[in-house]
Parts: sequence; C-alpha cells; structure tokens
Amino acid sequence: MDITAAIAYGILGVVFAISGWSKLARPSATAMAIVRFGLSPRARVGHAWLLGGAELALAASLLLVGAWATIPVFVVLCLFSVLIASALVRGQSFSCACFGSSDRPISGWTLARNVVLIAVAVLLWVTADTVVVDLDSRLLGLLVAAAMASCLSILVALHETDPFGPAFQTSAPPSAPGD
Repeated sequence: MDITAAIAYGILGVVFAISGWSKLARPSATAMAIVRFGLSPRARVGHAWLLGGAELALAASLLLVGAWATIPVFVVLCLFSVLIASALVRGQSFSCACFGSSDRPISGWTLARNVVLIAVAVLLWVTADTVVVDLDSRLLGLLVAAAMASCLSILVALHETDPFGPAFQTSAPPSAPGD
C-alpha cells in the first residue's frame, strides 16, 4: 500500500464530496454561479442539483473504482479551471459556489487550487500501473483526508471568528522606569 497515493485519492474524494454536498445543500448559490459563468441564461436549481449529484458520484467513484475515476475527475477539474480562468480574464469577480454559498470571489488562488487538484489526478493516473491502491487503502486515505479537512476547517473558523479575543493576545511588556 502506498499511503501517499491513498491520501491523494482521499483528498480528491473529500474535495468532490464536500463540493457536491454543498451544491445540493445550497442550490440557489450554485445556480447563480452557473449563470455568472455564462453556462445558462437563467438560474435553475435543477442545474445545481445535477452538478452536485455528479460531484458526489465522482467522489464515490474515486473510492470505489480508483485509477479509472481520475479521468473524469481530471476532465471536470479542467472544465472548471477554464471557466474560472475565462471569468478572471474578463475581469469578473463573483463567488464560484465551489463549496456552496461563499462570499469569497474567484481569484488566482481559486485557479491555483484547481491546478493542484488536476496535478494530483494526473499523478494518480500516471502511477496507476506501478502503485496499486486497494479499496481498503483508498478508504483509509479518505478518512485521513477527511480528518485533515476537518482540522483545516476548524483552524480557518478559529482564525476568522477570533473566539478568544483580546484575552489571549500578547502585549508588549511594560517598560522600566526611566526608559
């Protein structure tokens, strides 16, 4: 078992699972993003459900099928990246609803994230002949990636909400008399 490959499958699986679930949970934000990307003239919730369901199916296929699932994952990530790059080139700034409704507009970081995920999918496909990752290993990778995503979400939430406030902020030590 190659734990690195197993975690890579897990990372892609978690990304698509979270993204798909978010689209199903908040279809109106996704429908608006589809319109803003120029894929539909009107916001239709059905499009969001279809996209969310497809992403969940890709997440499941990464776990159940393995290497062959990296091909449609690669294609979908490339399509998303072309849409993001096209919008950025046109100077547009809006939420892509990649992970549900977010106020964060698309940026170069959004595109960079996709490029990294594309690279992961390509590496999994290219090494599929030499690195065999069985179902149990992919499941372990999924669990590790889910734990990593949970920790990252907690850290981001703590950073954005600053729950401890000024009580935990350090201040400069008082200066000595005569300084």
